[in-house]
Amino acid sequence: MKKKQFKELVKPLIKEVLLECLLEEGLLSNIISETLKGTGRLVENKTIDTSQLKSIHNETLNEINNSSYSNIKNLEPDTGRMTVYGQEIERFQGLDLNDPGMPLNWVKPEHIKAWNKIK
Repeated sequence: MKKKQFKELVKPLIKEVLLECLLEEGLLSNIISETLKGTGRLVENKTIDTSQLKSIHNETLNEINNSSYSNIKNLEPDTGRMTVYGQEIERFQGLDLNDPGMPLNWVKPEHIKAWNKIK
C-alpha cells in the first residue's frame, strides 16, 4: 500500500475520532476554559448534551425555512401581463408562452465542449 492510499484510508477515521473527542467528550471546551483561565478571564463551564445540540439545530433550521418561504404567496403560472403607470401591458409580446423551447437532441458534444471552454 502506498503512502497516499494509506493516507486516504486513515485520514477520515482520524478526523472522525478527533471530532468526537473534541466535541462529544468536551475536550475542546476544556482546552478553551484552561486557555482563558491562563489569561485571567472568567470562565463559565457549560456542557451541552448532543441531543440538546440536535434540537437547537433543528429549531434553527425550522426558523430559517419558515422565514425564507413566508413571502411566497402563490405559485400560479404567469399570464405575461403587468400594470405599468396604470396601463396594463403584455410583457412577452411576440413570444409564444407555450413554446417548449429548443429540443435537447440538438445539443451536440462539440457544443458542450465549446460551452465548457467559455465557462
